[in-house]
Amino acid sequence: MIITIRHDRYVDFKIPPWASEEQTKKIIKYMEQNFPGIKRREVDEPPRYTGEKGETTSKKWTPKDIVLLFSDLSNEEIANKLKRSKASIDLTRGAKTTEIIAWAKKNGKKMPIGINTIKECMEAKHK
Repeated sequence: MIITIRHDRYVDFKIPPWASEEQTKKIIKYMEQNFPGIKRREVDEPPRYTGEKGETTSKKWTPKDIVLLFSDLSNEEIANKLKRSKASIDLTRGAKTTEIIAWAKKNGKKMPIGINTIKECMEAKHK
């Protein structure tokens, strides 16, 4: 999860966090208690971005690639830098960062997440 805070104190979730039903209730309760006037809307999943039709190949994610998912670069900037589709970044960023953060917390690793922690997590997953 990345939270951005602008100079004028606007706060935004750059990468929205996944939350269990219980966590969602707690987040909503906190927001309603601390920010009067909150309006809730249930929404469908946003549309997925798809590239042009054609041959597709799957590129393996390396620790060097994954560390960019923890940066404050936009999905589009990461896609350009890694020569991947924006859809690939959209689909992978939340899942991989959440998975690695959970592993790091469970294994007592320091934050922020760095390339060595990512390597350790990937090695542990493949044992």
